[in-house]
Amino acid sequence: MPSGMTQATALHAAVAQQTEVLVVDDDQATRELLKAALSLSGCRVTCAEELEEAGAILEYRDYDALCVDLDLRGLSGLEGLELVRQAHNRSPRLNIVVQTGNGDPDVHRACLDLGARSVFVKGQPLAQFLSLLQAPLAEVAS
Repeated sequence: MPSGMTQATALHAAVAQQTEVLVVDDDQATRELLKAALSLSGCRVTCAEELEEAGAILEYRDYDALCVDLDLRGLSGLEGLELVRQAHNRSPRLNIVVQTGNGDPDVHRACLDLGARSVFVKGQPLAQFLSLLQAPLAEVAS
């Protein structure tokens, strides 16, 4: 272990290096920000812009975590719920984090009921988002 690195930091880095994440968001700037932050954390990141693209990717590849925007362009405003349901049914252990600007607790409950592990409300610190994606993986590793 390099000097100055605690055992917890080393474990977090080792877990992050193994983490495969699929990010689904129709906003290019958000996708690029999340990809950069997750990559810097040691994750391997794949991005999708649309539900159909994400669904096809999930059919052929397994991921440790899925980050999906609830509100994707051109649809009703809760499009991500269907992807959450499909991804959870396909892989119940998948760590699904829904990101949304919607603060409605009923919407958050629906996300969790369909298989999301957590809901990240946009505008909160990026570090909190990263911990939501990586915490369940660290628990499995310990």
